[in-house]
Amino acid sequence: MRTASFLFVLPTDRVGGAERVLKNCVIDISSRKNTKVTVLFLSGSESGAWSDLSDNQNVSLVFFFSKHFITSIPALIFNVRDRFPTRYDFCLTSHTHANALVSVLRRFRIWRIDRHIARESTVIFDRFSGFSLILFKLMYRSYYDLYYLVCQTQYMQSKLLEHAPHLSKFRVI
Repeated sequence: MRTASFLFVLPTDRVGGAERVLKNCVIDISSRKNTKVTVLFLSGSESGAWSDLSDNQNVSLVFFFSKHFITSIPALIFNVRDRFPTRYDFCLTSHTHANALVSVLRRFRIWRIDRHIARESTVIFDRFSGFSLILFKLMYRSYYDLYYLVCQTQYMQSKLLEHAPHLSKFRVI
C-alpha cells in the first residue's frame, strides 16, 4: 500500500485554537498506517508546544526561523524544492495568510500538492477594517483550487461568502 503524505503549514508553533485543531489532525493522521506528516512552521522561535510529536516516526517538524511570517516567504519560495521535494497528497492550513501562501505556491507549481484543505480560523470581516481588511481581501483573491474550504460555523461561512463571493466556486463547508 502506498504511503499518503500530508503537509500542515502554520505561521508559528504556538498553540491557540486554530493550531490546536491542526495539531489534533496531525496526531490522528500520524497514528494511521502508511502515512507521513510534515508540519511546517513559518516564523517565530520554537516554543516546544509540539515537542510531544518529535519522537513520532510519522511526523517531521520543520521550522523556518524567521521573525515574521512575511520574511519567511522568500526563504520558503527559494528553498521549497530542496527542503520539500515530496509531492504531497494533502496540505492543511488554518490561517488566511497561510491559506493564501500555499494557494499561490500551488498555482505557480512551486509546491506539488494534490489537494489543499484550507480552514478559516476567524471571521475576518468582523475583526478587521481599513488597510488590514484590504490585505485580507487580496489574500482571499489568491485562493486557488481548494479541495475544501472549511468554516467553523454557518455564520463564518455566510460572512465569508457575502464578502468574497468568488470563493463559492470551492467546496465551502
